[in-house]
Amino acid sequence: MSEHAPAEPSPAQLVEHLTTLTDVEEDNLFDALSSTRRRHVLTVLLTEARPVGRVRLASEVAALETGTGSERRSDELEREVRLSLHHVHLPKLSRAGFVAIDEDRDLVWPGWTLPIADPVLRTE
Repeated sequence: MSEHAPAEPSPAQLVEHLTTLTDVEEDNLFDALSSTRRRHVLTVLLTEARPVGRVRLASEVAALETGTGSERRSDELEREVRLSLHHVHLPKLSRAGFVAIDEDRDLVWPGWTLPIADPVLRTE
């Protein structure tokens, strides 16, 4: 991924982490998955092999929300998605470990707990 991306944990480390979650950590995980918009972010990141810029991420999320290509989305919707990702959704996903964010380069990539969400996202 990126030179800033954390090393991926082994399956054993992931299982150990999940079995020792505090109530607050568990609540963060469930809260992160409770929003359709946040699940769309994770869906986009699962399909990407590289970090994604926030503007492109907002565009992809807007496309998933409307079920249309970029030519049918409004600039206003993309702006609203971009702002909500920045102020609400990406911080929640980051706290839960689902995404990592490079503020300086404006990039987002999968966090080390994203594999937890994969089965949930595939059932949608």
